[in-house]
Amino acid sequence: MHIFKKVLGVVFILMGIPLTLSLAVQIPTVLGNVLSIFSASNAQEVGYGIGSLVAFLFFGFIVYLLFRFGIKWLKAPKKKIDPIDSVGEE
Repeated sequence: MHIFKKVLGVVFILMGIPLTLSLAVQIPTVLGNVLSIFSASNAQEVGYGIGSLVAFLFFGFIVYLLFRFGIKWLKAPKKKIDPIDSVGEE
């Protein structure tokens, strides 16, 4: 099961890299759409700006989860260590 998680972690990170790049490329477009909300003359522009922002944030959250689980599953499992409370006792 540990090997499966490590492979899945690598796959998630490899999926997250191009998605992060696509998010970075879309930042100017989304900012332009959001800023158009304040100078909008009709409801269609406001809706398009808000929809662009919501979709961008949702997509960013998905990428965040890909990286979070990818890194979490790549880490070595924590070893359970007993505390040293009985040092010097016999």
